[in-house]
Amino acid sequence: MNTLLLKTLDSLLESGSQIAIGLPNIVMAEINIVVALGPPSSDTFYLGVGRQVYHNNLPRALVQRIENGLMANTRLNYISLDQNAQSWCSEEMVGPTVSFEAPIGGPLDKHIRDIAPGGFVTFPSYDSSKTTPQPFYFVASKYTGKWTAYLPQTILDTLNQLRPHIPNCDTSLKWIIFGAGGTHIYQFANGYLACMEGEHQNKNHPLNEALRQFDPDCNKSVAQGEWMIDKGSSISLHDPQYFFLKFKNTRTGLYELRFCLPPLLKEKLHSMLAFAKTPGEQKAIAMEQQIIVNQVSNNLRGLLAVNNMANLNTMQAGLSFSNAAGDVQYEYVQKKKRSFF
Repeated sequence: MNTLLLKTLDSLLESGSQIAIGLPNIVMAEINIVVALGPPSSDTFYLGVGRQVYHNNLPRALVQRIENGLMANTRLNYISLDQNAQSWCSEEMVGPTVSFEAPIGGPLDKHIRDIAPGGFVTFPSYDSSKTTPQPFYFVASKYTGKWTAYLPQTILDTLNQLRPHIPNCDTSLKWIIFGAGGTHIYQFANGYLACMEGEHQNKNHPLNEALRQFDPDCNKSVAQGEWMIDKGSSISLHDPQYFFLKFKNTRTGLYELRFCLPPLLKEKLHSMLAFAKTPGEQKAIAMEQQIIVNQVSNNLRGLLAVNNMANLNTMQAGLSFSNAAGDVQYEYVQKKKRSFF
C-alpha cells in the first residue's frame, strides 16, 4: 500500500489564499490526482495527475471529451464508471458541472440532471448474469441527506440493517463508494462505515488496513469524524486487490492517499507525479489553479449579487400577498423591525 499527502484546492478556496508564481520558497502547487479503476478489466482506467492524463479502454464518449480538451484533469473532481463501463459520470469543480452517459430518459439520466452537480455519482458491482432494466447507481446531492439509488438487494439489505443503529442514518448519509464482491463504504456526516466482503474481510488486505488506519474505533489517535473518504476515491469493481482512496482531513483540508494499483498504473502515477513537481510544470499548474479560483470566486460573487439585488428590491418595495380566498393579508416586515429571526 502506498501513501501520499497533498494540499487540497478546497483549502485554498476556503482560506481565500492566492497562489504565488515565481516567488522564492513558494508552497508547491496542488497536484490534482483523479483515478477511476474501471471494469470490465484491470486494463480499463483513468489516471490524471496535474495536467497530465493517462487512460485506456474507456467509453468512447468519455474519451472524446478528454481528448477534445473538454475535461481538464486540473478541474476534475471525479470520474465514475459502471460495471459494464457503459454508463459513467464525471464532475468539473467549476460550477460544479457534470458530464455523463446513461440511458436517455431513464431514471439515472433524470437523477443526474436533477441532483448530481456538486454531489457524487457511484456505481456498485452486481451479478452480471442477471439482466437489469437499468444500471445500478447511487446519486448523492451536494446537500447531505438528499440522495437516490437503485441498488442490488444485498446492499439494500445491509443498509436496512444499519438504519436502526445509525442516528438519522438516511439524512446523514453523504455517499456510498462501491468495490468488487459487494464491498462498499458508507460516508456519513460524521465518519465512515465499511462493509467488507470477500478478500477485503482479511485484516491484512491493504484496503482493510487503510480503512482501519483512519477509523477512530481502530486508531485511538483519530477523532470521530476527523477523516472522510472524499470524491475521486475508487475501488476496483473487477479486481479486489486494487483501490485508490482519498482521505480528507475535515479540520485541515489535507488529503492523505492510500492506494494499491496495477503495476503499470503505479509506475505511471510516480512518473507523472515526478513531472508535475518540476518547476516549469508547477508554474503551469499554479496558473491554471489561479484561473479556477478566479472562476469559482466570480461564480460566487455573481450568485451573491443576484441574491443581494433581489433582497434589496424586496426591502425597498416591500411585499404583500393574500391567500387564495383573498380574505387574509400578509405583509412583509423589514428584518430590522422583526421580533423574530
